[in-house]
Order: sequence, then C-alpha cells, then structure tokens
Amino acid sequence: MRPGPYLNHLVAFHSPENPNRHAHFGLWPEASPIRESSFHEAQHALVARILRTAGLRNGEVILDLGCGIGGTLEVINSYHHGMQLTGLNLDPRQLAICRTLEPRHANTMNWIAADAVELPFRSNSMHQVLCIEAMFHFQSRRTLFREVHRVLRSGGSVTFSDIILNPGEEIAAIEAREDVPEQGGKPCTRGTTGTSATGTSATGTSATGTSATDNTPAMATTSAGHGLMNWIRGGFGSWPDPNLLEGSHKALALEAGLTEILIDEITQNTWPTHRHTLPPDLDRSTDPTDPILRASLALETLHRSGSLRYVIGRASKPGT
Repeated sequence: MRPGPYLNHLVAFHSPENPNRHAHFGLWPEASPIRESSFHEAQHALVARILRTAGLRNGEVILDLGCGIGGTLEVINSYHHGMQLTGLNLDPRQLAICRTLEPRHANTMNWIAADAVELPFRSNSMHQVLCIEAMFHFQSRRTLFREVHRVLRSGGSVTFSDIILNPGEEIAAIEAREDVPEQGGKPCTRGTTGTSATGTSATGTSATGTSATDNTPAMATTSAGHGLMNWIRGGFGSWPDPNLLEGSHKALALEAGLTEILIDEITQNTWPTHRHTLPPDLDRSTDPTDPILRASLALETLHRSGSLRYVIGRASKPGT
C-alpha cells in the first residue's frame, strides 16, 4: 500500500491542541443542519454506527485494520471494559501516536506494524475485526477477507466501511464525462446515462439531489493528464480496485467462507463531509495544485455525480 501526502498532514496536525483521532468521512442524519462544529460529531456518529453494526460485547478480542491514529479503538476503550484491543497499521508514525492512548476499564491495547493482507496473528484468535475506511487502500479485498476469516473465531464477525465507485463503470468512462463542478458548485454530468448510486438517473439528479447541468466549463487538467483517480491516488494513496473488479463485498466474503452478510449503503448521509474537507472559497474551475486539495475535490466530484458509493458491511464466520 502506497501512503499519500494526507498521512503527513494527519500526523503533523495531531497534537494536544488538536486531539481528534478520526481521519474519515462523517455521517449525518437525512435532515441534519450543517454546522461548522459538526464534522467531528459526524465522524463520531459514523464510528458509533459501525460499532452498533458490529455489536461489540465486553471482554472481546478486537482487531482494527488500518487503525489510523487510534480513533476507533479510543472510542471502544472509553465505553467497554475487559477488551483486548489491537490496532494494525503500516505507518510507524501513526502507530507512535496510537501508543499515546492509555488503556482504561481493564482493557489492553496493542499496536502492530503489519500488512492487512498478511496478518501476523494465529488462526481463530479474534472475536471481532473492524476496518473503517481503509479497505480500499489494500492490494486485494479477496485476500483480506480470506485472512479475516482465518483469524476470526467461530461465530466472530468483521465489520467495515468502504468507499467504492459504481461496479462495472470504467474509470476512463467516469473521467471522460468531465464531472467537474463549476465555481458555483453545480455538477456537470455530461454524456452520462444509467442509474447513480442513489438510484436516480445520473443525467437528471445528482447524488446531492441537485439537478445536473451541461453548462459547466471543463477543467482540462482533470480530463487530460490529471484524471480524477490520479488526483485521488496522488493525495490519498493507493486505491487498487475502486470498481470491485475482484468481486463484490458479498461475493468475496462468501468465497472466503463468511456468512450472514449485510451491506448497507449510506452514500447520501456522508455527503456533507466535503463541506469540511474543502475550503468554502475554493475555485472549482481551476486546478488547486495542492495534492490533498486535488484528491478532496476529485472525491467530491465523484460523490456529487453519483459515481461514488459509501457502504457499511458486516459478515460472520459460522459457529461450530
């Protein structure tokens, strides 16, 4: 997995004055007002939603894959007791920040530098595996699910969130549409047909519920030489299989031997994230040049056009 420049920002920004450990999208209720102070709350809401889906119980052995700087395990450490908590990450800088967390409530915390598709744990050792907004970075979801199945105890489960692009929609076709918002924020879905991730025609209503137009000036650097995926990878790092070419989450989980598979799409409820990751005065008709801004703008563009989907999933290892 190749890390992106945003990791440098994440590590540099964290401090006692800026203690937020969450580095992922937020989750908003359908009618929630957008407040400047709400992004951190929305990030907590996303974690809470995933942990409710997981159904954690006190005393369990938990593994967090792609643990970032410890945000998810910090929450578990605060609300559960007797837990054996392990965070896994390839970046030693992030793990160093993780190690500043103090275990509470008779919990233990361990931080491991390793690859999620080559887990350094014995088989049948984990009650729960979590993977929040990291799976898309890994080289192979198929290998990941196989490894997760191996380390889970019978009856254990994996709960994850993942960002994908519409399966079957080629990257070149997405980029050729020049789905670039103009400065006023209106989307352009030129030449698009079919159904978006929200179930509406991509030539009619976008992922945000606004009417798509065909009068947005194209950004030449986006469609020629600086494709949206190049921008995303240049700022956020590896994204080997955005379109699930290996197979859907359900298919790969079943292939690995997991059952009771739940996939829930929450794309619309994550949309306000972009209002907090992009400057309000950003000129969307020009190349922002900064790699993190480029990547953030490309994600917003894909989200707005209906090409991006955000899903939460859970699968279990059959009990004996």
